[in-house]
Amino acid sequence: MSVRVWCALFPLLLGCAASAPESRARSSSARADLRADTAGRSIAADEGQADHKLVRTAWLTLEVPAQDQVSTALADARRLATSLGGYVEAERTDAVTVKIPNERLETAIAQIERGGKLTRRDVEVQNVTAEYTDLAIRIENARTMRQRLQALLERTDDVQKLLEIERELGRVTVELERLEGQMRLMENQVQFATLYLTVEKELRPGPLGWVVIGMARATKWLFIQD
Repeated sequence: MSVRVWCALFPLLLGCAASAPESRARSSSARADLRADTAGRSIAADEGQADHKLVRTAWLTLEVPAQDQVSTALADARRLATSLGGYVEAERTDAVTVKIPNERLETAIAQIERGGKLTRRDVEVQNVTAEYTDLAIRIENARTMRQRLQALLERTDDVQKLLEIERELGRVTVELERLEGQMRLMENQVQFATLYLTVEKELRPGPLGWVVIGMARATKWLFIQD
């Protein structure tokens, strides 16, 4: 916001704050409670009881014996995601991306492994507790500012100041909606793990292929002893 706009709004914001000490106290108390709750969770983390915000992502590659089993394995993965309380996010002919409730990710992986041979199993866990807490505080601050501007809008009769307050109120509202959108996305990522599954037909070497494999193994035996 420009200096001119702040100069116009500052006396009004100051007057609003002075005429509504209880509102300011409640806002400060809310932020203090939020920080206290965050501190409480940090203490609980040391005791192994923290409510961490974790984002889990898994990459799996499954080999199946026959080509017609590729589509079968993908269909099984889609049904599995639904049965566990998740959903399908994206799919193509040889892969599918599903969302699985965070606490059921390992169950899903174990179930998928029964359908063939896992040649890739990578699981990443990201702790976003700090980002989540920071975002919650920013949302609370934006809501408080919007409430103050709305109160100013009701108390002001000057047309020029009304226009300036409305512009600032619009900016704060857009920012609040953006932050709330980020929060919804983060909450979804925390609630549901993302599982990327690729299904491939197992490659079996022909006669010459076995010869090459045999020579490679013999060469390894000659030069490398396990």
